[in-house]
Amino acid sequence: MNPNNGFKPSPRHFALTLSLLLLGVLPLPRALNAARQSARSLELNRADREAGAGGYYEGLIDGAESTKGTRSELSLRLMGKPVEWARFQAANVSRPIVHDFLQFDLWPNLSQELFGHKFTTNRHGMRDRDYTVAKPDNTFRIVLLGSSIDMGWGVADDDTYENLLEDWLNSHAKLRGINRRFEVLNFAVAAYAPTQRYATLSRRAAAFSPDMVIYSATMLDVRLLELHLSNLLLRRVDLTYPFVRQEIQASNITEEDIRLDKDRQFVHRDDAKAKIRVRFWPIMDSVLGALAADCRSMDIPLVMIAIPRAGKADAIGARETAMAHLAGIAAHHATPMFDLTDSFDAYDSSKVEVAAWDDHPNAFGHRRIFLGLAKGLTENSDLYRTMFGTESTGAVTLP
Repeated sequence: MNPNNGFKPSPRHFALTLSLLLLGVLPLPRALNAARQSARSLELNRADREAGAGGYYEGLIDGAESTKGTRSELSLRLMGKPVEWARFQAANVSRPIVHDFLQFDLWPNLSQELFGHKFTTNRHGMRDRDYTVAKPDNTFRIVLLGSSIDMGWGVADDDTYENLLEDWLNSHAKLRGINRRFEVLNFAVAAYAPTQRYATLSRRAAAFSPDMVIYSATMLDVRLLELHLSNLLLRRVDLTYPFVRQEIQASNITEEDIRLDKDRQFVHRDDAKAKIRVRFWPIMDSVLGALAADCRSMDIPLVMIAIPRAGKADAIGARETAMAHLAGIAAHHATPMFDLTDSFDAYDSSKVEVAAWDDHPNAFGHRRIFLGLAKGLTENSDLYRTMFGTESTGAVTLP
């Protein structure tokens, strides 16, 4: 029996625990354990959770401090966060391109240890194995467009779900005697918004002659989109794509909303972001519509997946509204969608997250995502035929 069943520490309980520790009333080991439990168990409402996530990603992109609603550094330290656990920007794996629509990307030819795991990028700046631009004969290429989970933040190179998928597709083709090699090209970059993922296809991935595109969506996309478009407006970067310009115009953002102060920051920052946030679902619809049109022009299928964070913020109930929107958008553009957000439902978050202070999926979490994606791809008869050039023999055995 779990002695903590039914116990839900509150912020007041967490503060009291810290006070008792500082006063010496609680022994240190007991106080630290209680404080860790309290810090980990604080459940914010959905709006606050997303505001906290926004603060995390603002720091992830720009190295900024956490904003209101995020866990404090003290809370994270009590949960065991090491001093060397760096944000994305501080990890020196990305390079800024601030006057460009993409804003930043990954350095090419990286090889370093990050949080105890190997983090490498290839010559093309992809967190992936090396590939030639020209597609080899008898090769089926899948392009993955995504953000930090898809990139594999916090896990080793070979533990990312896209590398697991590539290995399994090749194994399955060999088992069936199919003369076809598979390459899954990972163009995901941490903190990339849907608009940046879209731009990546034409700007970078199309040159690799893909045969299929997988577009990954998460419950945090609203915050990533808000940050990306806000930064474009802040830095006066060309919005580039007609649908982006149209959505900004539809948001009724005025010159006053984006007026800058003497430090080149928004005078009315929250007003501008709020107007962008209201347009999130129409922009998401436009992004997928543009992606679908581009894929049709290349005569290749587009697949949409929805993947979860490992923490409670994406638990059952918290994700229902977002998933209903995503399913409607996918149907609107006749795009197959695999809902993988239940991948972690059977597990405690400690089993699938990188760490108590970081809800990116760990290696086990990536394996769960891979299994769900492989199952979806092979159970869809049209996609199976496209990938393997033959009909499925029935139930496909996954490892």
